[in-house]
Amino acid sequence: NRRTWFAIGLGCIGVVVVSGGDAIADPGNLGGDFLAIVGAMAMAVYLTVGNRLRVGLSTAGYAAPTYAIAAAGLLVIALASGTQLTGFTTTTWVAIGLMTLGPQLAGHTVLNLLLARMGSVTVSLALAVEPIGASALAFVFLDEVPPLGAMVGAPLVLGGLVLQLGARRPRGTRQSISRWPRSRT
Repeated sequence: NRRTWFAIGLGCIGVVVVSGGDAIADPGNLGGDFLAIVGAMAMAVYLTVGNRLRVGLSTAGYAAPTYAIAAAGLLVIALASGTQLTGFTTTTWVAIGLMTLGPQLAGHTVLNLLLARMGSVTVSLALAVEPIGASALAFVFLDEVPPLGAMVGAPLVLGGLVLQLGARRPRGTRQSISRWPRSRT
């Protein structure tokens, strides 16, 4: 509906303001900003496909093969690029293990669970809040003041999410795409 499209637009404008402000503050961040945009686009495709597949699959039935395919693809890319895969310290292996269990497996599994309940648009807009949360944590724990772009763009992103949460219908109550009313006979 229109409110959802407005929410998406508001969230996207907020993201552009946040990343644009970052680029103005330090043009050296453009490479990282570009990679973040590519990652966001890949995540949008992942969530859109997942949204369709989750209709007939359990979270585990969807997540297990998805994670296995992603791990195999990452391994192929790492081997092809000559990335070091061994020789790390125990501390590094523990950190890798914790990152794999926490943000990757637990985090992505929660996203996949939410897809079935909230849909890809809501989950995608919620993901756009992640950098805002990271900036808030950096401010609280590291005394890092967020750049001006982040302070201006954050309310736009949050506003888009709030609008979407108010606009969405519970899963399974979507109206038919057809313009013609269905016959009741």
